[in-house]
Amino acid sequence: MNKTHSILVAALIYVIIQGTALWISAGGYGIKKGVIEKIDQGDITPVTEDPDNPYSAIYLFIMILVATSLLLLLIKYSLQTLMNIMITAGFMIGVFYTFSSMFNQHIGVAAAILLTILSISKKDNIWVMNTTLVFVIPGIGSLLGASLSIIPALIFLIVLSAYDIIAVFGTKHMVKLANMANKSEKNLPLMFAIPAGDRFLALGTGDMALPVVFTVAMLRDYPIQHSILAAAGGLVGLIAILAYIMNKKGLTLPALPPIAAGLISGFVVSLIVF
Repeated sequence: MNKTHSILVAALIYVIIQGTALWISAGGYGIKKGVIEKIDQGDITPVTEDPDNPYSAIYLFIMILVATSLLLLLIKYSLQTLMNIMITAGFMIGVFYTFSSMFNQHIGVAAAILLTILSISKKDNIWVMNTTLVFVIPGIGSLLGASLSIIPALIFLIVLSAYDIIAVFGTKHMVKLANMANKSEKNLPLMFAIPAGDRFLALGTGDMALPVVFTVAMLRDYPIQHSILAAAGGLVGLIAILAYIMNKKGLTLPALPPIAAGLISGFVVSLIVF
C-alpha cells in the first residue's frame, strides 16, 4: 500500500467512526433514541454526574491516566493474560454500546461476543484489529461525549492534546509503541496499524476517539451541522499530520494536537457559518 492509499485508509476510518458516532448519538435515521437522549432519560448511566461541570473533564482525564498506566505496566512486565482481559473487556463494552445503539441490546451482546472472539482468534491480523476498533470507538466515544457539554469537552480535548505531546516527547511511551508497529505486522493493543510502504502507520485509539467525544458533546448545545463541520476540521488536521509524517521516515509526532486544532477551528467556523 503506497503512502497516499495509507492516508486515505486512515481518513476513511476517521469518517466511518465519526459518522457512526454522530448517527447513534443524535438519534439519526433508523435510531429510535440517541445516546444523548438515553442518558438524559436515565436509560444509560453517564460517565460523569454533571455534564456541565468543567471538573468532569479532569475526572475523565484521571481515569484515562489510570487506565493507560495500568496498560503500560502490564506491557512492561509481560503480563499478557491480564492485559488481554483488560483489552477484551474494553472491546466488548465498546462494541456492545455501538451495536445496541444501532439496533438493540440483544444484537449488541451478540456483536460484542462475535467480534471479540474474532479479534482473539485472528489477533495477528491487523485488519481484524482495525475493523474491531472501528466498532469499539463509536460506542465508547459516544458514551463519553454524551456525558459532557461543550466546555468540559473542550477542556478535555486540550488537556489530552497536551498529554499526547508529553507522551511523545517526554515519557516517549507513544514513540515506543509506534516503533513496535513499524517493525511488526502484528496488532498492538488499542492501536490502528495501517501498511505504508515498508513500514506501518500507527494511530492510537485516542486519535480517533477524542474527536468523537468532542463532536458528540457539541450535540448537547448545538445542531448536528456544527458537529459535522468540526469533524471535517479534525479530518483536515489528521490528513495534514499524516502527510507530513509520511514524508519524514523514522519521525514520530503526536497526532492529536493537529486534529484538535482542526476540530476547534471547524467548531469556530460553524459558529460563523451557522
